[in-house]
Amino acid sequence: MPLAARARRRPAPASQPLRIVDEAHAAPVASGVPAADRFQRVRELDPGATVVGPRSPNLARDRHARFAQIEVLRSVSRSVKVRRKVAADIAEDVARVACTAPDDAMVVFVETPWENRAPAGRRLLRAS
Repeated sequence: MPLAARARRRPAPASQPLRIVDEAHAAPVASGVPAADRFQRVRELDPGATVVGPRSPNLARDRHARFAQIEVLRSVSRSVKVRRKVAADIAEDVARVACTAPDDAMVVFVETPWENRAPAGRRLLRAS
């Protein structure tokens, strides 16, 4: 049950957030996450509400104004290899939808133990 959170600057085309979350969901599904495990939120921020290092880490050009931050909250279990693949796929897909470059996407994984999640109200998950 990953939770994908996406932050973007205003203004952007109205249809873009839904297309981006669709694309951001496709990569975890390809790595084995059930398609029904879809929990996402999109935050629209005023241009002055974010600070982005224009060339961090060592980019050859400044990041585009359509820079996207994608945070994936998931349970601890996926290997570094899987996370690298998911991050690369998300960056590629988001760049395609936003008409920008993969370097204009930042993917961050936040992992939490299974016992710290209650996706169905009071029913806590058990460690497997």
